[in-house]
Amino acid sequence: MFACRTGYTGKTFYGYVTHLRFERARLLLDSTPKILQDIANEIGYADVQPLNKLFKRNFGITPAEYRREKNNYR
Repeated sequence: MFACRTGYTGKTFYGYVTHLRFERARLLLDSTPKILQDIANEIGYADVQPLNKLFKRNFGITPAEYRREKNNYR
């Protein structure tokens, strides 16, 4: 069941949930001074390492680099 792709997004259920998590992470990085640990917790990760690894895989840079590039909340 979870291996099925959704018609709307073309992503698996896991892929869609991951996409939503990282859109939320980008929003938090852009608009809040929260530390990465708090952002990781808020999007469903117990630790920063998965956030760093998967964010870099999806966007090509780490969350800290993303925040620096946006010049927000250094």
